[in-house]
Amino acid sequence: MSVEKRVEELKAKVQQIRLWVDLKDRIGRIQLSRVPQRNTFTSLMGTEIVHAIRLFEEDDRVRTIVVGGDGPMFCAGADLSGSESAAGVFSVGSFSPGAESAELSYRDPGGQLGIQLLRTRKPLICVLHGAAIGIGITMALAMDIRIATRETKVGFVFARRGIVPEACSSFLLPRVVGLSKANEWILTGSIFKAHQEENSGLFNYVVETQEEALEKALEIAREIGEKNSAVSVAFSKGLLQRSSLPTSSPEQATMDES
Repeated sequence: MSVEKRVEELKAKVQQIRLWVDLKDRIGRIQLSRVPQRNTFTSLMGTEIVHAIRLFEEDDRVRTIVVGGDGPMFCAGADLSGSESAAGVFSVGSFSPGAESAELSYRDPGGQLGIQLLRTRKPLICVLHGAAIGIGITMALAMDIRIATRETKVGFVFARRGIVPEACSSFLLPRVVGLSKANEWILTGSIFKAHQEENSGLFNYVVETQEEALEKALEIAREIGEKNSAVSVAFSKGLLQRSSLPTSSPEQATMDES
């Protein structure tokens, strides 16, 4: 079955996200879509995102991927309601997006999603609005570009919930904003608005409205897709990711670039 048909098949099956391909601009779109539950994260949502990302990776029509959320907020965190749809959010082995991820089957669902996002060769742009709490902000850390509205509420609230950071955030956050700021946010668990930390490095852009945030994301996606070599973009993204590893050095970068 062609990847185009598999994308259409997945579109018909997903329950907690929406996905489509903007053929004109060659952008793969993913929207979290549990609006009555404030787009809270479940294992099923994570699985659906992973499947969508993998199909977009294979789809030559797609040059960039934009991720956002339906309704008044991006994601209010993990679904802790205990409902059937939320079952398995913190269950061992509950998240199994594919046989190739078998070695990760015992990891936390957010972490497995984060690993898939980091492995994605195509640029990922995240549009944040309303609230991005817990997994709502840590999944965004694994994406390449983050755009938020001024009033977006952001919180790494794990200590206040009696749990620890997830979705690779203990690795990613210090590399994005520095160890001192990461310590402040993780250890206090405080919630802040995007405009209060506009210059922290967490956001590429902070804008007024959700419409502006989406348009900025699409503008960047179009610029990447229309003006650049897909191969060059993929390799450049990989080089930048390797530079954040503890073993990275100028010498290693030279070898990688050669």
